[in-house]
Amino acid sequence: MDDFLKTVLGYVMPAYDVALAWIIDPANWVQVALLVGAYVVGIGFGLQKIASNFVSGVILLLEGQATVGDYVELDGGEAGTIVKMTARAAILETFDGKWIVVPNEDFIVTWVINYSDSGSANRDEVFFP
Repeated sequence: MDDFLKTVLGYVMPAYDVALAWIIDPANWVQVALLVGAYVVGIGFGLQKIASNFVSGVILLLEGQATVGDYVELDGGEAGTIVKMTARAAILETFDGKWIVVPNEDFIVTWVINYSDSGSANRDEVFFP
């Protein structure tokens, strides 16, 4: 919950600061409309993947399906323990010490097996000849 709170406040506080500055010194509406339009065009064309990963990161934080410390296996065969989750990506550490940076979008659009989910029973498979 602390990670969620820090992330949300990290994005809400600058918006609060802009609103406060707006109240103190209101700008011209035409200038604001042009600025917002430029941001929308920039996100629409150049930052589409980054925006997608950011939104996916917010969804992951809200749903809590994958959290720091969980052992996960991804669609591509990558597997490891989540050591850090950021707004853009999750960092997995494999058994041999490698760190894999996985975009948050991959957690949303592909299947992910979470072996550490607190609500499920973990099982080991043993094959007998």
